[in-house]
Amino acid sequence: DQLAKVSRLPAEIPQGADAIAFDGNKLWVAIYEDHGRYVTYHPATDKWDLQQNRELRNAISKVAGNFTSPGGMVFIDGKMWLASSYGDSYGWIDMNDPSQFKKFE
Repeated sequence: DQLAKVSRLPAEIPQGADAIAFDGNKLWVAIYEDHGRYVTYHPATDKWDLQQNRELRNAISKVAGNFTSPGGMVFIDGKMWLASSYGDSYGWIDMNDPSQFKKFE
């Protein structure tokens, strides 16, 4: 078995990926120190989606701590769980309603 390159981050976004997680349908990539910015990749269609849900982006930025970019990400039971890049916080965001989130410091 060998690893194979399937895609790369689109050139129009910063090339620093800080956290990566799969939600069961698409791959989410948090962009390093970019205030909650993220992109998604759909493996079934080989398409990147650069559109931002403003409410979700703001919640990611808030939960991710002082540097506004998560260092870890996972999806559990409809929530995006994040850990800050430098360990100052962690928390979750409700993916059905990103205005609902909880940050632990």
